[in-house]
Amino acid sequence: MRPRHMGLWLAAAVFFSLALGGCELPAASVDKDHKVAAPPANQPGNSWLIVQPGDRREPEPLPAALPDEAEIPEALHVPKLPHVVHAEPVDPRCTGSVTPGEINVLEVEPGATTATVSWYHPGDPSVVRYRITSISQKLVVGRQAELEWQEAEPGEGCHTLTATVKNLQRDTPYVFSVDVVRTATWQNTTHAVTSARSGPVFTR
Repeated sequence: MRPRHMGLWLAAAVFFSLALGGCELPAASVDKDHKVAAPPANQPGNSWLIVQPGDRREPEPLPAALPDEAEIPEALHVPKLPHVVHAEPVDPRCTGSVTPGEINVLEVEPGATTATVSWYHPGDPSVVRYRITSISQKLVVGRQAELEWQEAEPGEGCHTLTATVKNLQRDTPYVFSVDVVRTATWQNTTHAVTSARSGPVFTR
């Protein structure tokens, strides 16, 4: 057999074996010398894919999902605010000190031979005690009777104090007076000044 015919038989055998193996062959043409020509390079679908060896590139990892609220550590939770207890409102009249030289009006509830007097204590911590007296407004010829004093403790805080004056005469006008006794800030002693006084009040 001639060599040319042998080449044609070999080419045909390779072609049929590839076709039977399921491989898609590019379109080819045979020239006049019975040689298989390569398909044109610009023909779509007939280009060869050249693969070069290299390192395998791993894909970028996806960001981790946010944990559920139940999985958040307890240290990250916002603490609850403590319970706030509101203070009781303070009496606006509670100034905390007795105003020097100010004489307030003294309230008096007269009886037959007694009288109940009331005045306000502003909560001054320098007040040691109060002294209460009654001054008869009945004219007396000669020597006047000495004043009788009784004392009352101030207590704590702002409140109204009361005291009962005894040994009064019936149907007699009296002026009632309250002195406040305070500690002096510049020396270790006390001094008393009038802080409340009433007008003439008749006993029954």
